[in-house]
Amino acid sequence: MQNNIHTFRSDIPGPSVAVFCGVHGNEKAGIIAVRKYIEDFMPKRGTVHFVFANPKAIELGVRFIEKNLNRCFTPQLAPKASYEEQLAEGLKLILDDCDALLDLHGYNGEEDRPFAICESNSLDVVKELGTGTIITNLSEVSTGSTDVYMYQNGKIGICLECGSNHLPEKYVPFAMEAITSFLAYFGIAEKATTSPPLPQLRLKAIMVAKKETNNFHFDKKYMNFDKLDPGTVFAKDGRKEYIAPANSCIIFPRPEQIIGHEAFILAEESGLSP
Repeated sequence: MQNNIHTFRSDIPGPSVAVFCGVHGNEKAGIIAVRKYIEDFMPKRGTVHFVFANPKAIELGVRFIEKNLNRCFTPQLAPKASYEEQLAEGLKLILDDCDALLDLHGYNGEEDRPFAICESNSLDVVKELGTGTIITNLSEVSTGSTDVYMYQNGKIGICLECGSNHLPEKYVPFAMEAITSFLAYFGIAEKATTSPPLPQLRLKAIMVAKKETNNFHFDKKYMNFDKLDPGTVFAKDGRKEYIAPANSCIIFPRPEQIIGHEAFILAEESGLSP
């Protein structure tokens, strides 16, 4: 795994941070961005760990090998640990040594709308990353992700959904600029230009639904951030019906997901950032 960890240390003391990519091996924008970024990187201070998190999945271009790595950052290792669970144990050692994490991801939809997932302690950092949408509260409805692991340990953890996996090259410049902005926030890199932060729509995650049967379907095709009509049945899973609450939208709609994995996340709007 060491060949997939690239650590840069400055002679000047400062924060220790990590930039992850390839937690899901088929999310290529972040992987390409990090490969380009480390070619001539030199920190102004502190330490940066650039991590290609799931090397086997990256090599094969698949989401994971045995288990979703981004649900493996939990306190205890299972007795019969999967490849990803064992991998997470080593990656947690890196995170335990860091003050903050930027984890670069991509989504399967075709929307042109990068967004961030984080908790309240990371909002000041996220303001600098150039995305107009933030999802919070995932730590209350899900566990095992890198950003939630950092939050649970009192640290900054940001999952940045850089763009659609259908056009990863399009979002490489965005991912690279986000890396610079993240590092600049901690004084580790210098940002070439500064511009006022974008107004950011905040969404609060209220539910994560896992697929229970092979008879799961939505009432229509949904994309990230599609608003739901209150009181309507928007999805069925066998005999279970999902009824839309007021002021809600859908995130990561995945009707083709395998049983036991997340079919969608529900979120509600909580206003614009100040």
